[in-house]
Amino acid sequence: MSAKKLPKPKPDDLPPALPRVHPDLPGFSVEINGLGEVTMSYTHDELNKFLNKNVKDKKLKSRKDIEGMPESFYEAPSPDEV
Repeated sequence: MSAKKLPKPKPDDLPPALPRVHPDLPGFSVEINGLGEVTMSYTHDELNKFLNKNVKDKKLKSRKDIEGMPESFYEAPSPDEV
């Protein structure tokens, strides 16, 4: 006698998986609605502020006029860039 096979759960029956996010962005989510519009739980300004603080941008490494950028992001420009 073979074992009974359980029915596979349908995708609608499964709870939505929560994405892993950075600890500084609690509750961050990005969704696309039925019309194809992107909706986020954070505003663009809040997200840009987080990215400016945590991501090095090689194009901006020699600029001192940008507010909120940590000193560790500043590097001397290479001789090729001057």
